[in-house]
Amino acid sequence: MSNYDLPPPDTHSETSVPQWTPPLPTYPPPTSYFSSTFDDSDSSSSTSTFGIIVGVLVGVFGLILLYGIWHKYLRKKCSKCGEGEGVLRWSAATNEVFECREDALWWARSVAHENGFVAVILRSDTNTACGANEPHVDSSDAFNTSQVFECREDALWWARSVAHENGFVAVILRSDTNTGSRGSTTFVLIGCEMSGEYRCRKKEFIRRDTGTRKCGCPFKLRCKLVVGGEGWMVKLICGVHNHELAKSLVGHPYAGRLTKVEKTLIADMTKSMVKPRNIMLTLKEHNANSCTTIKHIYNARSAFRSSIRGSDLEMQHLMKLLERDQYIHWHRIKDEDVVRDIFWCHSDSLNFHINKNVKAKCKSLIEQKNVWDYVMDCWGCLTDCPSEQQFDECLKKFKMACAPWPMFVDYAKETWIIPHKEKFVSAWTNKHTEIKASFETSTHVVGHVFKKTLYKRLLGMVSRYALNPIAAELERVDYASKNPSSCGCMVRTMLGLPCACKLSKYVGGCIPLDSIHMFWRRLSFSDQGLSELEVSIKDVMETISKRFEELDVCGKFTLRTKLWEIAYPNQNSMCPPPVKVNTKGAPKKAMSRNPRSTKRDPSY
Repeated sequence: MSNYDLPPPDTHSETSVPQWTPPLPTYPPPTSYFSSTFDDSDSSSSTSTFGIIVGVLVGVFGLILLYGIWHKYLRKKCSKCGEGEGVLRWSAATNEVFECREDALWWARSVAHENGFVAVILRSDTNTACGANEPHVDSSDAFNTSQVFECREDALWWARSVAHENGFVAVILRSDTNTGSRGSTTFVLIGCEMSGEYRCRKKEFIRRDTGTRKCGCPFKLRCKLVVGGEGWMVKLICGVHNHELAKSLVGHPYAGRLTKVEKTLIADMTKSMVKPRNIMLTLKEHNANSCTTIKHIYNARSAFRSSIRGSDLEMQHLMKLLERDQYIHWHRIKDEDVVRDIFWCHSDSLNFHINKNVKAKCKSLIEQKNVWDYVMDCWGCLTDCPSEQQFDECLKKFKMACAPWPMFVDYAKETWIIPHKEKFVSAWTNKHTEIKASFETSTHVVGHVFKKTLYKRLLGMVSRYALNPIAAELERVDYASKNPSSCGCMVRTMLGLPCACKLSKYVGGCIPLDSIHMFWRRLSFSDQGLSELEVSIKDVMETISKRFEELDVCGKFTLRTKLWEIAYPNQNSMCPPPVKVNTKGAPKKAMSRNPRSTKRDPSY
């Protein structure tokens, strides 16, 4: 009987006697059995998967927690801190101070080797730009103060003054004013001019001749309001500098800034044509500790001139000034708008140019040098004679002095004396001065006799020499009204003033300005007093308008532009030459010489 054959059960016996049963071999379960039990194990497998996920998450969280503890408390760090001059402290879970960087690295690697790992350098840097290797300067004692200042400007002035005494410049880094919103406070943060780092706005554009003063200086002060707002206090945040202090602040941009008073002084001296070096000497006399350089003077002069010019272009401003000061000017244009030549001259400078030309002619015609001064002295006496009677005597003396040189006498008479003596000889130009003085008197001085309603419209508008004949005619009004034929109207026909018969119509009212001739109403050498009836451009404008209609589009535009520039010279479209033109001396000619010559070129 094989091991696989089992004895048949005993169905006839009531009690079963235990019998020995051999062990059964273990085989894989049949396919039908596995298939029947698969659905029952599905719930147990999902439970085990959830447990695995939870375990993984707990493990990851534990690793993160351990890394955080290690990073904060157990990681070995090497940090620099300057204590003392030229000493660096490297701390790696020790209080030992090492002399140099190499000693600290050797100690860290030795300890790592003893603990079973290798220490390597992950990153290193040398702070040379900030001057960390230079001796540190502590200026805390100078800025420790309990003083309360009245206003913000006083606190800033004190901080800048103390900084100036210690050899550096204090600047405002940041400031704010309490506007009432949440988080806003009133303060001023002051730092060294070398604080912060330079930020290049255009990284691709870096000039070689530029640099920066910023080196990350940690010096900081904080100015804030005292509780209650009754003053300002200064609190020191950091008084250490990471750079050497300056021995002199000359050349520092902030230290050389000009005050409002100094800018006003420079503007006034610029108007008076004072040279920049003399302006600088004046500023040094007012403030011996001033750090202003000549560059600041030039910049202030340029800013002042730009403020005068305003939004006008250079040529527009020039034409405006020429018109305002009554200069005679003339110009030529190339390439439509580019100015080729421009010339201007004032009537007062005529005498200077005449003397220059006469002196040049004297030297060319008179060969004796010792006689030049004598001849020019006689010419000076001729031009400076005060009256016409003395002019004839001075002219005779001038002819006698220049008798050996008749060509020079003819040049002086025919070129200057005969045609232009009224323009430069004092005997005639002084008359102009007297006339100008009479104009001013007529404009601003009012006689007591003429403070009446009858003369109300004439005061300041008519010459005072015209009011006297009118007052004399006013006394004859009563007689002329009774005897009309006795008036004669001589004043009206000869002087252009209202006679007695005309004045009788204005008694009780005002004499109209139109009843006075234009001769008496002209109180300047210009044509401001002329009326439209005597000087009119209506006929000329009609002719120009007809010519304008005959032109094509380009011609119309050109004519309109020229008329506009004549009427408004400060709004012209002219521009200066793009390249600066050298106006000194004659143009140099190219030299033709042997190319093998060793003679040097002349200096220009």
